[in-house]
Amino acid sequence: MIKEEKAQALIRDVIQFFGSRKEFAHALDCTPQNSNMWHQGYRKVPVIKALEIENLTKGKFKACDLRPDVKILKKVVINY
Repeated sequence: MIKEEKAQALIRDVIQFFGSRKEFAHALDCTPQNSNMWHQGYRKVPVIKALEIENLTKGKFKACDLRPDVKILKKVVINY
Protein backbone atom coordinates (compact mmCIF):
# COMPACT_ATOMS: atom_id res chain seq x y z
CA MET A 1 0.00 0.00 0.00
CA ILE A 2 2.78 2.44 0.86
CA LYS A 3 4.51 1.80 -2.48
CA GLU A 4 1.29 2.58 -4.36
CA GLU A 5 0.83 5.81 -2.40
CA LYS A 6 4.43 6.80 -3.12
CA ALA A 7 3.98 6.06 -6.82
CA GLN A 8 0.72 8.03 -6.85
CA ALA A 9 2.42 11.03 -5.22
CA LEU A 10 5.25 10.72 -7.71
CA ILE A 11 2.77 10.78 -10.60
CA ARG A 12 1.45 14.09 -9.25
CA ASP A 13 5.01 15.44 -9.34
CA VAL A 14 5.50 14.15 -12.88
CA ILE A 15 2.28 15.83 -14.00
CA GLN A 16 3.51 19.10 -12.47
CA PHE A 17 6.78 18.65 -14.36
CA PHE A 18 4.85 18.53 -17.65
CA GLY A 19 2.56 21.39 -16.61
CA SER A 20 -0.85 19.73 -16.75
CA ARG A 21 -2.53 16.35 -17.06
CA LYS A 22 -3.29 17.12 -20.69
CA GLU A 23 0.37 17.88 -21.48
CA PHE A 24 1.45 14.81 -19.51
CA ALA A 25 -0.89 12.58 -21.54
CA HIS A 26 0.24 14.21 -24.78
CA ALA A 27 3.94 13.72 -23.98
CA LEU A 28 3.35 10.03 -23.29
CA ASP A 29 1.04 9.58 -26.27
CA CYS A 30 -1.77 8.21 -24.15
CA THR A 31 -5.33 9.23 -23.47
CA PRO A 32 -6.13 11.64 -20.65
CA GLN A 33 -8.33 8.87 -19.23
CA ASN A 34 -5.33 6.54 -18.90
CA SER A 35 -3.17 9.18 -17.27
CA ASN A 36 -6.03 10.00 -14.90
CA MET A 37 -6.29 6.33 -13.87
CA TRP A 38 -2.57 6.39 -12.98
CA HIS A 39 -2.99 9.68 -11.16
CA GLN A 40 -5.95 8.42 -9.15
CA GLY A 41 -4.23 5.12 -8.38
CA TYR A 42 -6.79 2.95 -10.19
CA ARG A 43 -4.06 1.48 -12.39
CA LYS A 44 -0.30 1.22 -12.26
CA VAL A 45 1.76 3.09 -14.80
CA PRO A 46 2.72 0.53 -17.47
CA VAL A 47 6.41 -0.40 -17.40
CA ILE A 48 7.03 1.02 -20.88
CA LYS A 49 5.42 4.33 -19.88
CA ALA A 50 7.49 4.45 -16.67
CA LEU A 51 10.62 4.05 -18.82
CA GLU A 52 9.35 6.80 -21.15
CA ILE A 53 8.80 9.11 -18.18
CA GLU A 54 12.38 8.52 -17.04
CA ASN A 55 13.64 9.26 -20.55
CA LEU A 56 11.46 12.34 -21.14
CA THR A 57 12.39 13.85 -17.79
CA LYS A 58 16.09 13.07 -18.36
CA GLY A 59 16.17 10.92 -15.23
CA LYS A 60 14.51 13.35 -12.85
CA PHE A 61 11.81 10.72 -12.27
CA LYS A 62 13.06 7.14 -12.21
CA ALA A 63 11.09 4.29 -13.74
CA CYS A 64 11.97 2.06 -10.80
CA ASP A 65 10.36 4.58 -8.41
CA LEU A 66 7.14 4.49 -10.42
CA ARG A 67 7.32 0.73 -10.92
CA PRO A 68 9.68 -1.12 -8.54
CA ASP A 69 9.44 -4.20 -10.75
CA VAL A 70 11.44 -2.30 -13.39
CA LYS A 71 14.61 -3.04 -11.37
CA ILE A 72 13.97 -6.75 -11.79
CA LEU A 73 13.17 -6.34 -15.47
CA LYS A 74 16.38 -4.37 -16.09
CA LYS A 75 18.42 -7.10 -14.38
CA VAL A 76 16.81 -9.79 -16.50
CA VAL A 77 17.34 -7.86 -19.75
CA ILE A 78 20.93 -6.94 -18.92
CA ASN A 79 21.80 -10.54 -17.99
CA TYR A 80 20.09 -11.93 -21.09
